Amino acid sequence: MSSFDDRRRGFEAKFAHDNDLEFRAKVRRNRMLAIWAAKLIERDPEAYTKEILAADLEMRSDKPVFAKLAADLEGKVGHVEILQVMVDTHCKAKSQVMAKG
Repeated sequence: MSSFDDRRRGFEAKFAHDNDLEFRAKVRRNRMLAIWAAKLIERDPEAYTKEILAADLEMRSDKPVFAKLAADLEGKVGHVEILQVMVDTHCKAKSQVMAKG
């Protein structure tokens, strides 16, 4: 039974670690998205980052972040480009977080 408990604890620790990495990657991605969008709409990057992070906290989903970006970038950037930047920045953010450990 002891080896089963050790194995269970190992899986729980890995799950917690993976969730932590994913959370940090998502926050980093949102900051990168905010900086990108702030340049396009000529807004203060720090203030806009707070707005994007607040949108993410509403539902813990990408939908409110996308909706905020789409509304703010209306007429400047299309939805497909926003989605592509979201995917690209998530990949970059995840790589950066994984490199840090």
